Amino acid sequence: MDGRLLSECGIHAAHLFDPLLLSHFLADLEADIGWESARVATGRGAARRGRLRPNVRQAEVNYLAGLPEVMACFKAGVRQHLVPLLQEAYQTRIALPMECSAVRYGPGGHFQVHVDNGEGLEHRAFSVVCYLNDGLTGGETHFPDLELAVRPSAGLAIAFPSGYRHAALPVMAGMKYVLVCWLAGAPAVKWI
Repeated sequence: MDGRLLSECGIHAAHLFDPLLLSHFLADLEADIGWESARVATGRGAARRGRLRPNVRQAEVNYLAGLPEVMACFKAGVRQHLVPLLQEAYQTRIALPMECSAVRYGPGGHFQVHVDNGEGLEHRAFSVVCYLNDGLTGGETHFPDLELAVRPSAGLAIAFPSGYRHAALPVMAGMKYVLVCWLAGAPAVKWI
């Protein structure tokens, strides 16, 4: 995906990790026992306290409590590579990454169209998705209002206003691993 096209749509991209570090992250994540079924926020409160709704979201989440080095590297990469891009593009101050987690999608795994700053999550100004692997079929991040889909590419991170409607398209073959977090700040100017 052309980075210029993405930024024209209000989506900013950067490569956060080299292949060797990614292979370590994936090995640590695959071995970790902290995975649980992903939930969907339903009203006030964090998504962690939401409901299981496999027709809406079929994935597993790991809140990285047992993997502090993965969380620290992710936060550092976001601060170094994405926060400056967002601050320049939106002319706003942005807080440090928060609510970091890993998400994995197996075959059929998906998350229907949603926004990340709905009721009870208004503090989220920007969303960050970092792809940890490629070589899968499907699993694109789809922005229906922009008619745009971003294919997973190992090490690539995208950041966009949390109010952008987006979906994780179904994984057809393979596994999809991503790191996600949110950034607080002034609400982003509506680009679409």
